[in-house]
This record gives sequence, C-alpha cells and structure tokens, in this order.
Amino acid sequence: MEKVQIVIVGCGNVSEKRHAPLCDRSPKVDLYGFYNRTRAKAERFQEKYGGKVYDSLEEVLSDPNVDAVLVATSEDSHWEISVKALNAGKHVLCEKPMASNPEQCRAMIEAERASGKKLMINHNQRLYAPHQKAKELLDKGAIGKVLFFRTEYHFRGHETNAKGEINPNHYDRIGHVHGVLSQVGSHRIDLMNYLLGDEVEEVFLAANTLAKKMSDGSPIPYEDQSVLNVRYKSGVVGTVENSWLDFSDNARKTFIYGTEGTIETYAGQYGVVLHQRNGQRVYFDTGAIPGHYEPPLTDIVDIFATCILEDKKPLVTSREGLHCLQVINAAYESQKAGTWVKVQD
Repeated sequence: MEKVQIVIVGCGNVSEKRHAPLCDRSPKVDLYGFYNRTRAKAERFQEKYGGKVYDSLEEVLSDPNVDAVLVATSEDSHWEISVKALNAGKHVLCEKPMASNPEQCRAMIEAERASGKKLMINHNQRLYAPHQKAKELLDKGAIGKVLFFRTEYHFRGHETNAKGEINPNHYDRIGHVHGVLSQVGSHRIDLMNYLLGDEVEEVFLAANTLAKKMSDGSPIPYEDQSVLNVRYKSGVVGTVENSWLDFSDNARKTFIYGTEGTIETYAGQYGVVLHQRNGQRVYFDTGAIPGHYEPPLTDIVDIFATCILEDKKPLVTSREGLHCLQVINAAYESQKAGTWVKVQD
C-alpha cells in the first residue's frame, strides 16, 4: 500500500474546513470518496475534490478499495459507524468526542482489538504550534514542578459561520447529546492530559445554559458555558473554561504555573511566553496565529496515514479517547450531585 484510500463519512462544516483539505493535500492519502445522508452535500465535495459518492454507509464498508474512513458525523453516531467500519476491516479516524458515553467507547475499543485495525481520535489541538512549544518546555522542566493551570477555549458558537451569518436551525439539527463541555472542552481535557503526561482523578463541574436557543426560541437542552475544576493523579489541579458565548473568537489561552515560572500560550502576537521566576520573559514566535474561523491545518491526517502505512501507534489512542469521555461523564455526574466526583477507570 503506497497511499491510504480514505472515505469521509459526514460532509459537514468540519469536513469542509479541515478534513477534506487535509486529505487532499496529503501525499500519503488518496481521498477516495464521500458519504453523507444528504447526498447533495457529498456531491459538492466530489465537485471540488473528485472521488466517488456513496449512497449508503454499507456501500462504503463493502468496497474493498476503501482502506479507512474518517468519521465526521454528530457525536451520537460516532461509535456505531466506527464499530461497523472496524468490523468491516477499515481503519478509523474518528472526530472528537469519541462517543457519547464510556460504554460506547468500550464497544469501539473492543472492535479495534478484534479487527486489528487502527482507531485514532481526532484531538488535533495537540498539534497546534503553541501547544507543541509548551510541551517542549514542560518536558525540559522549564517551569520546574507543575502546580496548577488554567486553560480556556471560548468562541461565538458553531451556528455562526466565517462570514458572520447565523443558522437559526443549527442546534435543532446537529444531534448533540451534550453541550460545550463535550463539544469544546473535550479538546482541552485531552490537550492538558497530553501536555502534563497525566490523567484526571476527580472533577467538579459548574455549567449553565445562558443564551443559546433552539429555532423556536427555547433554550438549548445542554450547557453553553462551563467551568470544570480538575485534580490529576499527580496532584496538579486546574480549571478548564469553555463557552459558545465569546464574540472575540480569540479566547484560547492556557497558563501553566510551576515552581520556577509560568508558560502562557496564545500570548498576543507570540505563540508562547515563558515567564521565569527571576522576572525575565522569553518570547517564542511559533508562526502566524490564525483566527477561530481560520483553523490551523495540522498534520493529523498525515499522522493517521503514517500509523497505518508503518504500523505505528496512533497519536491519540482509543484508550486516551475513553479517558476523555470518562472525565466528561464524571463532570456531568458532578453537576447533578453538586460535589467532586472521581473519574472511573
């Protein structure tokens, strides 16, 4: 196999902005085709990139020319499509969050084990240049022993596109099971696990539905703002803040505090600033910092293809995806109980 022949399942906004361009530019990928429940959406992708349009998921999975599928549907369908694809002998790159609950994650992991195929979760924020620099500094011990952190990711919500146009039916149709903590916070939970090389032990969540509406004017049935307090197995504590309520579209900083200094990401024009204990600052230019509607196109698809072609461990494993869902699951339990909740293994 010289290239991995991939079919994108789910031709929505994220596939248009990220997945299709990434597959198209990768020298390791043949963007073989598209499937979407609304065929016209898949046909629009075909017009731009070529390839085949499929009429059903079963047709995709029965095609011997398809090596892998990129699952970019709503979260409630991730697990079922992934399990079917793995059982059909296809590798899977699955959008985050991995599933709606840990039980679905475990079904995916069992299908991965039984099939011998690769299952990688698309937590691509690990690859953003400022986060890579922060990881490098942490691994070098640049701020000594890590004590606590604060990470945030806020924007105006997916119902508003890059042109400022609002789709009033967005929250009616997307099929989310949970709100901003799952849809956005999952990125930051995975990111901090990656940066710290640790897993969350217990959580406390405060979440609210403050402004987002269904098309009939009623509140959306899940949170649009959340503050998650976490305690890691190592003793590090932190706060993960997320919302769909920030119209600056630029609230994505992370501060990591240690005994010898502080790492700040997305610090104005600089990707990273190292604030040292002696008062000095070291500035790291990690390249252009795009706005929210100009997402950085990472090497996530290349990495997925490489792990297939060279039989390597996925960048984000199914076990890591499961832990992220276990954290989110414990967080929602915490919200109901009004207390700290242990993350169940």
